[in-house]
Amino acid sequence: MKSYVDCMDEISAEELYEGLLVHGMFSSKLPPIFSAESFGEYCKVMTQEFQKRKGRGYDYVVFDTMRNVNIPRSLGIPNPMAYQKLCASVKEYWGDIQAHFREFCGGQAYKVSRTHVRKSKGRKSLFDMSYDNWRVDGAPEAELLVGAKYVVHADISACFPSVYTHALCWALDGKEIAKKDRKQGRYNSLDEACQRVKNGETHGLLIGPHVSNLLAEIILVVVDKELGKEWKYVRHIDDYTCYVRTRDDAERFIRTLTAELRKFDLLINHKKTIVEALPVPLVKEWKRQLSVYSLITSYGKTSYREASSYLDLAVRLMKENNANAAVLNYAIKTLSGQQLTDSARWLCVKQAMHLALVYPYLVPLLEEYVFKPYSVSDEEVADFAKLMYEIGVETGNVEQCCYSIYYSLKRSFCIPQVKLEHIMDSDNCVFKLLGWLYCKRYGTKCERRGLKEHAVDLYQKDMDRNWLFVFEALSVGDLTGDWKLMKRGKVSFLIDEFRPG
Repeated sequence: MKSYVDCMDEISAEELYEGLLVHGMFSSKLPPIFSAESFGEYCKVMTQEFQKRKGRGYDYVVFDTMRNVNIPRSLGIPNPMAYQKLCASVKEYWGDIQAHFREFCGGQAYKVSRTHVRKSKGRKSLFDMSYDNWRVDGAPEAELLVGAKYVVHADISACFPSVYTHALCWALDGKEIAKKDRKQGRYNSLDEACQRVKNGETHGLLIGPHVSNLLAEIILVVVDKELGKEWKYVRHIDDYTCYVRTRDDAERFIRTLTAELRKFDLLINHKKTIVEALPVPLVKEWKRQLSVYSLITSYGKTSYREASSYLDLAVRLMKENNANAAVLNYAIKTLSGQQLTDSARWLCVKQAMHLALVYPYLVPLLEEYVFKPYSVSDEEVADFAKLMYEIGVETGNVEQCCYSIYYSLKRSFCIPQVKLEHIMDSDNCVFKLLGWLYCKRYGTKCERRGLKEHAVDLYQKDMDRNWLFVFEALSVGDLTGDWKLMKRGKVSFLIDEFRPG
């Protein structure tokens, strides 16, 4: 079984760079139209480094995606030049970073950090938020339970937005050394590269790019080593689960975690800190109830009645668990893998559409787990997308609008409700980009000209926060500097299917 150190050591500096730059620039939570592959190829052959902006760093594109509890999470899409420099800086220091992981994780009896960068068979990216393979990482929780009477659940308050970039130097070099030599520190260039990605700010890592997960781990494994001297626990990114004998031990763990995080200017989220008396189920109760529910009838298929009962159960469990839409996500994915009768298939499609409009968190899974497996017709998807677009405009949910247009481009149908003013008045770069792609295919010359003029204006006034739309919409002659060179080099940040002809 691979240790944490094994996972780090088997990644070469070049593999790390390519994994982070080419396959880790865009979050999987974004509409699936983006790719950095042509950008990666361009970086291999460019004859000079990207120009360094004087003074401050680069702003970034923000995209709000709905979380399972129906509140938004802001994803960041970095400026490509700044992101390349950050990935190159991590590559430069990769040997030191590997040594850092060996020092702070080498003596672990089990893998404490459960989600981290790694090479995985059949996958080009180095990070997967949902990675869970007990055969590779083991399942230490069952052993950690032995002798414990309480479990502590805790997490870091706004972890990525709170990371202090100087803390990377503190973690890698030691806080005393790093603070003593602030101007000439060994890892200052890494610190500066982090700042440039986030508008020159010293606080915060972007949520979405995979490099942020690696950078956070550099800090958190130092905390792990201190906690591991006394406590038995596991960590998923910034979520801690610790097993203790007494309630006093539970309180001491919380105090210790608070103190260790404070060394790096991080705070524990006291509102989400829970102490539970054991035993508690290893699998969440709602998941257990859904997993043991029999969906198979005597005919070998799931009937309308069984599918209806299963979905009703999922809705009830969702409401009983603080309106956690992850319950519905699990149910929809489970049903998509079943053999269904025609009437059950019809019900699942309609219910999934209904639930996705009520809980937008479910919208991104529709294509893979509903439309494709149930062979939903283009006409039916079109009717749904038109309705979702209307609701998205009414409620201000740009993510719904974006996915509506994504489905229209994917399946080649028009959405008459898409208006030029919606696109131009929006403050969302991804929506502007999808709107431009839509108008390129279905819009009038006047609409295309209007968006082109809008892109020219944004290029002069607010390029950083709109770079994806502006770069894709403008031609070589409209751009200057590195943007012009990239455009001339046939760089696009869209997958081939969505590039306009």
